[in-house]
Amino acid sequence: MTKRLLSVASLLALPFVMGSAAHAEDGQAVYTTNCSVCHQAGGVGSPGQFPPLAGRVGKIAAMPGGKTYIVDVLLNGMHGSIDAGGASYMASCPLSRR
Repeated sequence: MTKRLLSVASLLALPFVMGSAAHAEDGQAVYTTNCSVCHQAGGVGSPGQFPPLAGRVGKIAAMPGGKTYIVDVLLNGMHGSIDAGGASYMASCPLSRR
């Protein structure tokens, strides 16, 4: 993938990547703390500023290399332009490693 999905928002994918209820709860807590300010509580994004994540992360995870991509974005953040839901976004998303 040449374009990056806005990062930490991919925390919604933790249940797909990790697969357990405990990990899903942990992922939701991390998302709420680090991502929901920009991507909103339900992952709907903010038009013109931050792309929606709801309904997209699972599709990305199902692609070849998708899970690796999501983990990379979660850990390292991303910067640059992406297209999502028919709109282009230019933003920066910080890394989630602390």
